[in-house]
Amino acid sequence: MNSKNLRGFPPIYQSAPPPTGKEWLAKFHENLPRIESGAILIFCGERGTGKTRMAYELAKECRFAKLPPMRQTVAGHEMTVDRKAYYTTAMMLFIRLRASYRNDSPESELEIMRELSDASLVVIDELQERGETEFENQKITAVIDARYQRGFP
Repeated sequence: MNSKNLRGFPPIYQSAPPPTGKEWLAKFHENLPRIESGAILIFCGERGTGKTRMAYELAKECRFAKLPPMRQTVAGHEMTVDRKAYYTTAMMLFIRLRASYRNDSPESELEIMRELSDASLVVIDELQERGETEFENQKITAVIDARYQRGFP
């Protein structure tokens, strides 16, 4: 995937040296075909074990051959556009969704949900930091279900 199609990932990874470590690289090579096939993965572990870096590297290297091209209308012309991989924390996703309810919001809830549903890959980090409210549970379920129904990772 072209790095310009990686949205929201921590900038520190853009200039980081290549990942190393036999176990880490083994997990990467184990998970790459899973992501490319449309699997939904959950990375759990202690802070600092490389979960976010793994997600970044997978997003960067994935080839999403099974995803159909995305069509958009821009200035009255329909065109094919690249799908993007998105990274967000759970908290920022919920803040963004709640902000979309303001009358002066530049984006709607539908636009946010469509952006996440149409992406080639979505990484939602820090799920343990959420409040587990009904609102949050419904939104996370909606994103995961929309992607699952389409076979998207």
